[in-house]
Amino acid sequence: MSTYSAPQATKLRWYIVMASGVATQFKVFPDDLYPLPSEDRLIWWHRGARCSVGAPVSGCVHDFENALGFSPAASSRSLELYYVSPVAASGWVLLGEASKIVPVAAARFETVTSSDGGITASVLGSPGERVELLFANLAATRATDVIESRVAILPASGRVVIS
Repeated sequence: MSTYSAPQATKLRWYIVMASGVATQFKVFPDDLYPLPSEDRLIWWHRGARCSVGAPVSGCVHDFENALGFSPAASSRSLELYYVSPVAASGWVLLGEASKIVPVAAARFETVTSSDGGITASVLGSPGERVELLFANLAATRATDVIESRVAILPASGRVVIS
């Protein structure tokens, strides 16, 4: 089963694939998602220690294309969430709020824009709320590249820009 989230003022989509009781191995491909992804490059990732702050990017995100796909796994007693995220032209990926089931929720993200330098997100919430977003830089080629975190405290307006 899959669904998606798209901030209101952007054409980008973040998908969620849910797996439970996977008895037979199968692959999920970009063409299996709805609506079909329009982004040129996608990655997939799975919540957990491999995708935490400071973890190597190479151990967290994986290219997601029709030639490769990925095989979700879950026992009959577990529910596993896999995420598909667009890659900006700069090579940056917004993984979102890793502590949330929907890391890039349409109700939370007012806009997400990409530029040559990275990704900028306008986030909505309660004044004083702490927001932590995770990012990965796929354009970097160093073995030391890690999942990065940006933290902001929402001001009285309930809106903050994080990049």
